[in-house]
Amino acid sequence: MQTLPLSRKLLLLSGSLFASFMVCQASYKAIGQHIDKDGTLREAFFLIPTSALLLLGSTVTLAGAAVVGLKTGP
Repeated sequence: MQTLPLSRKLLLLSGSLFASFMVCQASYKAIGQHIDKDGTLREAFFLIPTSALLLLGSTVTLAGAAVVGLKTGP
């Protein structure tokens, strides 16, 4: 069985992190927010920082794949 090079693995990881980011964003929009009768705001706030961390992770791994790809060549 052939193993993938590191840059390809990082690209796959970056893509999966970005897909997870998109799922978090879509879930936040689908769940929505509302205000109860007593004035309490109800929203899925945990999805906001989670999606930000996923986007950051995707960006970092994409940059890492670029650096590894430049060092090893085509």
